[in-house]
Amino acid sequence: FRNVVLPALMRREPWQGDLRFTPAAGPGPDRAGRLLGISGQYAGAEGQLVSTYRISAFDPQVGPTGLEWYSVLSLPQPESPVAAE
Repeated sequence: FRNVVLPALMRREPWQGDLRFTPAAGPGPDRAGRLLGISGQYAGAEGQLVSTYRISAFDPQVGPTGLEWYSVLSLPQPESPVAAE
């Protein structure tokens, strides 16, 4: 934000470049956010999420015009029933 949005807004000029960042979204050492399942088959399950953004263009009149968002979601596998012998 500080490196792209503010300068573009102040100069009123579009910005182009390559800025990648991983926002600090959670308490984990890898900045992972904590996920908690609250309903359905994932009720009570815990996992984590890490997102990375890449901005390649920003127009002060429109906002991001070149934006990619990558996320990695990690959840445990649901327990499967044990086959009866």
